[in-house]
Amino acid sequence: MMSIKNYLINSNNIFSPYNNDVNSSEVQKDLNILSLHNNEYLHVKEHSYNKNIYTINNNDNNTYIFELMLKDVFNNNTIIRKIRKTNKGCIISQNDNISFDLIKKYKLTIINLNDIEKSVTIKNSINKPKIVFNKDDIYLEIKQTPQNFIEFKYVIN
Repeated sequence: MMSIKNYLINSNNIFSPYNNDVNSSEVQKDLNILSLHNNEYLHVKEHSYNKNIYTINNNDNNTYIFELMLKDVFNNNTIIRKIRKTNKGCIISQNDNISFDLIKKYKLTIINLNDIEKSVTIKNSINKPKIVFNKDDIYLEIKQTPQNFIEFKYVIN
């Protein structure tokens, strides 16, 4: 008989503990945690009435929406929206290839999905190679890289 893991990988059917090829006792013996393709985990929990419940564990404690509006020297606006599940990271990195010299203003809106009423908006012009904003538990660093690209880094406490 094939293992549960191989059955799930090779099968195009939706997995059910009542499938004819696999019985529910083998599910508990072989696997308690199944790894999914996007590094989330599927936990199998058995209840007293012998049914299995499948849940995906996500830590939504630190989910933020960033909306960054960039105004360039030609008065064109570009909006970048990102959803991040960490309180420290990069909104724009040098790999995005956005030229530092072309950006003259920015407007950043940060929304915490756990507390939507406490959204923060930061507006400023970009006139120095390094700009630091530190207020209301938000640290924002905007800097020019050696390759003349722009970087937006943030830390939220």
